[in-house]
Amino acid sequence: MVHLVDGELIRLWELLVAGVMCKGATMRQGVISTKGKRAWQGIPAIERAANGRLWCAFYSGGPREPDPDNCILLSTSADDGVTWSDPIVMVAPPGPTRAYDPALWHDPGGRL
Repeated sequence: MVHLVDGELIRLWELLVAGVMCKGATMRQGVISTKGKRAWQGIPAIERAANGRLWCAFYSGGPREPDPDNCILLSTSADDGVTWSDPIVMVAPPGPTRAYDPALWHDPGGRL
């Protein structure tokens, strides 16, 4: 989970890869990615860069594991999760593979 500028929280969950921002009893849902041609998506990770931009990584692919279409994707938001960029493939190993769980983290210098 990541705190937004206004104090709300954003969290991601498996399969839907959607953000839920919670404040009190109200909830809003914003979709990061629809499945499109991908058969599934899951294990999302989210982090905020020093400049405030949100980054979301998740994996997706074909109908099984291993599968040649399995990959890790990345999407970003400059407006605290209201809108998200179209996901781009960051890791697409050759041949049938399992795209392992992506993680986002800050290095000792504070870079995402």
